[in-house]
Amino acid sequence: MGLLNFISWLLGGDVRVKTTVWSRVWSSDDPTMADGMLDDPAAALGAGSGLATPPKPMWQQARDQIASLQKIDPGFSEVSFLTQASKTYLAALDAEDHMDAGALQGIATQSYTEQLANCITTWRAANLVRHVTGVTIDSPMIFKVTTDGACESIVVRFTGRSVRYTSNDSTGVVTDGGAQPAFFTEFATFTRPSGTTTPPTGANAPTHCPSCGAPIEPGTATCPYCNTPLSGTGTLWLIDRLAASPYT
Repeated sequence: MGLLNFISWLLGGDVRVKTTVWSRVWSSDDPTMADGMLDDPAAALGAGSGLATPPKPMWQQARDQIASLQKIDPGFSEVSFLTQASKTYLAALDAEDHMDAGALQGIATQSYTEQLANCITTWRAANLVRHVTGVTIDSPMIFKVTTDGACESIVVRFTGRSVRYTSNDSTGVVTDGGAQPAFFTEFATFTRPSGTTTPPTGANAPTHCPSCGAPIEPGTATCPYCNTPLSGTGTLWLIDRLAASPYT
C-alpha cells in the first residue's frame, strides 16, 4: 500500500468512525437531547474494534427508571408526583425569598433546611436581603430516578423565568444576581425512604384527616395537624437539593 493510499485509508476508515462516535456522545450539554450526554460514554465504543449498540439516551433511561419504580410502588403516578414536586419547589423558593427556613417544615429534608438557614444567617450578618420573585415555571421533567437500600430519589428538571438577587438592606445596591427577569434551568432532587409506597389515589384517596377533619395533601403519611396516621405507607417526597447541574 502506497503512502497516499495508507493516509487515505487511515482518515476514511475505522478511525474516523470512532471519532464520529465520540463527537456524538459529547456534542450536547442538554440532557433532553436524544443523542446527548450518556451515563457511560465509553460504552458507545464497545469492546475491541467493533461498535456496540448505542446506549439509550437520557430521556429513555429516565422512562425505564420510572417503570422500575412503579414495579415496587404500583401507585406511583408521574403526573401526581410532578404536581407535588412543582408545589414544593415553588414553596422552597418562596422560603428563600422570605428568608424563612422554618417555612420548609414538612416539605424539605433536614439537610436542605439547614443549608437555607446557614445562608440566611450569612445574609443577615452582612446586612443583605434575598429576593426571589416573579417565578414562572414550564412543565417539569423527571431527569433521573434512583433507588437503593436507604432512600429513593428523583431528580426533576425545572425551567422558567424569575428575578433573583441579593441586595444591601440599607442602600438597596444589588450585590449578587440581577433585578431583571431571567431564564433559568435548575435540577431539584426529591427523596423519600426506601420501601415507601404511594397511598391510594382517586376515589379511595383520603382528602381529609379521619380524626380532626383537616384537609390533607395526596401522599401524606400522617395528618400535619393532629399527627394521626393515614392510610398507606406513603410520605411526601421532600426536596433535598437544588442545583444548576444534576451532577452536583
